[in-house]
Amino acid sequence: MFPVVVAVLLIGVVVLQRWVERWATSLETPPAVRVAIPTAAALAEIAADQDRTEPANRNGVRYLSLLHLHNNPQVTDSDLAAVRDALTAAERWLSDSDRPLRVVPVDKDQIVYRVNAVDLETATGRDWRWFLVRNPYGLTCENDAARPLDRKIRDATGDPVAFVRADWFLTALVRDDVPRPGVPDALAKLDRAYYARPIDADRAAAELGVPPAALTAALRAATGGELREEFGLAPLVEGRTVPREWWESDRYLVTPFQAAARRLGVGTPVRVR
Repeated sequence: MFPVVVAVLLIGVVVLQRWVERWATSLETPPAVRVAIPTAAALAEIAADQDRTEPANRNGVRYLSLLHLHNNPQVTDSDLAAVRDALTAAERWLSDSDRPLRVVPVDKDQIVYRVNAVDLETATGRDWRWFLVRNPYGLTCENDAARPLDRKIRDATGDPVAFVRADWFLTALVRDDVPRPGVPDALAKLDRAYYARPIDADRAAAELGVPPAALTAALRAATGGELREEFGLAPLVEGRTVPREWWESDRYLVTPFQAAARRLGVGTPVRVR
């Protein structure tokens, strides 16, 4: 009888222990939800960095942004960390002992990074215009709060856009002729993941900075025929996806992303020829 009682007690202890573990797990603090950062706030960080830069050097400074990733709920903190790791890897890869390339965050949240266009051209053989010509996400800001800052930044650099998306910039480094051998693993991995993930309605809306319902309404409206048909975005209202390559395609002078941004009043497309 005694061994049976002991066995029953032991089973009870194990069950109780597992219940306590599940209860404790349920009380753990969930991961913090990222708070969306307004475009105007990111532009303010860029403008402040320009003000801190010597006037003679401002024309050579350019900016890379992770804002569209930070504000996208589909993008995990690990995804953001992978882009930042790739930026660091690219900095080391493209640096020479006599002329290092610096890719430096300008804000506490590490959303905007500064790069010197002259050093970048020295390292890659590509001037900043090379990236602007290929940039599928170029927009001028139409938001009332962001418009004056956008103009101020562009006036200081002489560029038609205030910044370039950091993840796209990194893939552009390795998509055409690679500027030097030995592409870092972090950069190669980011490039593969970037084009492997298709665009659905939620991701498209997040990249545009609008609610999914607003994008869906624009696509379904009678005036959205151009977006659905010519720009090939009908799959987004049918629960399907479009490839990243199509989202960035400039077959019709502007990309589907830019056409949707224009229709939604997000910004005016910028294409550099």
